[in-house]
Amino acid sequence: PAGGKPSLPAVIAWANFTNIEFFQRVTRSMQAAAKDVGLEFLTASAQGEVARNVDQMQSFLQRGVGALATTPIDPKAQAATLQEAIDKGVCTIGNVIVPATIHDVASQYAIGYRQGEAAAKYINDQLGGGAQVLLYNNDRIPALKPKAQGMRDALEKVSPGAKVVVDSSVRADTKDE
Repeated sequence: PAGGKPSLPAVIAWANFTNIEFFQRVTRSMQAAAKDVGLEFLTASAQGEVARNVDQMQSFLQRGVGALATTPIDPKAQAATLQEAIDKGVCTIGNVIVPATIHDVASQYAIGYRQGEAAAKYINDQLGGGAQVLLYNNDRIPALKPKAQGMRDALEKVSPGAKVVVDSSVRADTKDE
């Protein structure tokens, strides 16, 4: 239930779990947005390490933040710290992770389907309609399973000659992986 306005600093922390290019872009966008609205911006990258991510979130809370954003690396391991933040009145921003006070609302299935359509278009236009596909998925994170299913469905529907020969769950969200 909503309580009184908490007395929290005008600081947003981004507990990034990896330094892959996509999340580097997310970091730059968040930094620019924070500056635009007069918030101090803090960030740290856990390089795919669960314990390090949780320690970084704890460190942000100890320092004092008004908002904490993160994405799933191990939702069960992250949950207690996110709940602690919520209990302190911190706005928690979750990208397909709970608990959080704000969530993104993008359809993971629709995102995956669009990605699959783009891959199918390339296969049809550049490879003559046939390809053996290696699909890296994030099925280890329940909220992201629909994304890979969307890719599979689009490939099957749009490019029947595209055969998924390996469908592998990403073990860690790192550049090496």
